[in-house]
Amino acid sequence: MRIHCLLQRLLFRKENAMQNLMDSEQKLRAFRQKAVCFSENYNAAALKDWFCGDGRDEIGEILRQADSLMQNTFTFTDRWDMEPCAVPYRLDPLIWDVSPNGDPEWVYMLNRHEYLKKLLLAGWYTGTPDYFLKAKEFILHWIDHNTVGPKASLTTRTIDTGIRCANWLPVLVHLTAQDLLTDQEILTVIRSIREQFLYLKASYVPKYTLSNWGVLQSSSILLNGLWLDGFLEPEIVEWAEKELLRQLSFQIYEDGSHWEQSIMYHIEVLNCVSTWLIMKQQLGMSSDTADETSIRETLHSMYRYVQMAAGPDHIQPAQGDSDCTDVRDVLSRGALLFSDPQLRFGGYEKLDLDNVWFFGAPGLQAFQTIPAKAPAECCGRFPVSGNYFFRTGWDENASYTYLHNGPLGSSHGHVDLTHISNYFCGRPFLVDSGRYSYVEEEPLRGMLKDGEAHNVCIIDDARAGLADGSWSYAFFGDSLKNYEKTIEDIHYGEMPFLSREPEGGPAFHNRQVLIFPEGIWFISDDLRMEGTHKSRCRFHFSPEVAVVKELPESGEVLLENSGIRLKLGACESLEKERALLSRRYNETEEHWVFTSSRTWHREGQMISWLIPENAEIRDTPVYQAEAENPCPPEQVTAKEVWLEGKLIYVILLFRHEIFRGRKIFSCHGTDCRGKVLVLKNEGGTFRALRFKA
Repeated sequence: MRIHCLLQRLLFRKENAMQNLMDSEQKLRAFRQKAVCFSENYNAAALKDWFCGDGRDEIGEILRQADSLMQNTFTFTDRWDMEPCAVPYRLDPLIWDVSPNGDPEWVYMLNRHEYLKKLLLAGWYTGTPDYFLKAKEFILHWIDHNTVGPKASLTTRTIDTGIRCANWLPVLVHLTAQDLLTDQEILTVIRSIREQFLYLKASYVPKYTLSNWGVLQSSSILLNGLWLDGFLEPEIVEWAEKELLRQLSFQIYEDGSHWEQSIMYHIEVLNCVSTWLIMKQQLGMSSDTADETSIRETLHSMYRYVQMAAGPDHIQPAQGDSDCTDVRDVLSRGALLFSDPQLRFGGYEKLDLDNVWFFGAPGLQAFQTIPAKAPAECCGRFPVSGNYFFRTGWDENASYTYLHNGPLGSSHGHVDLTHISNYFCGRPFLVDSGRYSYVEEEPLRGMLKDGEAHNVCIIDDARAGLADGSWSYAFFGDSLKNYEKTIEDIHYGEMPFLSREPEGGPAFHNRQVLIFPEGIWFISDDLRMEGTHKSRCRFHFSPEVAVVKELPESGEVLLENSGIRLKLGACESLEKERALLSRRYNETEEHWVFTSSRTWHREGQMISWLIPENAEIRDTPVYQAEAENPCPPEQVTAKEVWLEGKLIYVILLFRHEIFRGRKIFSCHGTDCRGKVLVLKNEGGTFRALRFKA
């Protein structure tokens, strides 16, 4: 009886194994057919004209980098590499967990396998299978030499695992279509992907719901789930989709901005979710379910945010942990994904290589059919995140202003409350100093996170906040409700915050900015704190900005960027110095920094401005009704703005509520009421524009 039962069990196992083998063969056949069909989108013949024309320079650089990879020589210089490194390092032998430059971020970049795309593109363009085979070699070598879970190592952090599996999928698909993978090799890669996804789910912690790490993991599972149906557990894919919905609902504000206060990580989230949606679209798997519609609407708002944030030169501001990166490829991608003429306007005139890779020949054709239309609104207001973008137009010679006063977000945020960046006639002047490094021991990391590295006013020692490491803070201020108003192309922004430094008591700081279309920026910092204090206003200029000359009569400094000139002035004297900024991770440049300072008791005010070379700022008296003497400067700031020898505006800022005497004031024979006013000269007659009652 026992022998009989044993034989039955063996027979059952054999039959089960045979069934599994048949199922596996069937799934592999379906996968191969799907890959061959998909690869038709990447028919080199259909893209020949593009490669020989618009894509010639880009593909040339890709071939150069692919040839380096053939020798196990690595650089990380792609536009959206999170931690770039332009220095080439050769790994001989190939080791996955050692950094040649001491920065663990280099190891993380190595293990993300984003560079495999270069080998695919090189093989696709040249028709040389060696490039494809090198990509296969990297993947199989990684599988052979790395253990997945249960605890993360340098090679298997959860974020890098998600990115790596997303980058393996195109290699798996394209090499299968080229018949360059055996069935066993396909199964080896798929089993590894499955193992890594099981590890991701087992390692998932609640904080990932509020982190770009979570999105990069869940979107990778969903991307692979489109292809590996039957190979992956359905519950893992279902979990990833539910979690992605949760992640986006937590991380993306209703105004379309990402909560981490770093536009670079905003774009990382945007890119990886877009990759999944694009693949769904290409495979004919898009749906109109409520969940997918919600995700698409969220992404569309994120693309619109990027468009508003970019400067006239198409470069994103270095907000928080961000590099200065051209965003036209992102907007081109959004234009194709949503058939959006406004995003098409913000993208490239002709499709770039990355998006040819994303969409294939059908995308190249579709891009030319989308009309380009400039957004009707020139300015972007995002009050939830505290980010405001004002511009004079959508041309590359427009002037532009970025104001920030919002929540810290994650550890990618900087001490940048009330920061201002600007362009004049398409040239950057005031800039953010960037991030440079994530290495804890690197002194410049902390320096660039500090208020000193931003265009802000500092009371004593970095009172808006203090970083005490690469990823933590000793304290951080509370941004209060911002206020902004636009009248006749003049923009007014008000950015208050309250310091929370544990020693010395609370400090109130309100920055007021008036932006005029002629290229005039007027800044007032209203400061209030018990005791005697010293405040300093910092102004960081783009590395391209040169000091033409100092103007001792006015105390101003004449600055120039590519023939475009502005004067920096302040009510206090200006001191200049050279300092370092970083427009790209691992890279530094010198630039000019100017500082004005003053000491005050209980209440202080700092006044500064940027104006064209032929402009002047002058004092002017203001009278309270029925008063014989002018108002004291403690009560009202009154400045004339002259341009080409003509008085064009008068600026009036009242610092306190008027509770004694008449509430009407007079300046240049014009009666007015309110706390923030601009008197506009119209042929000798002044008209009052009230920005705040």
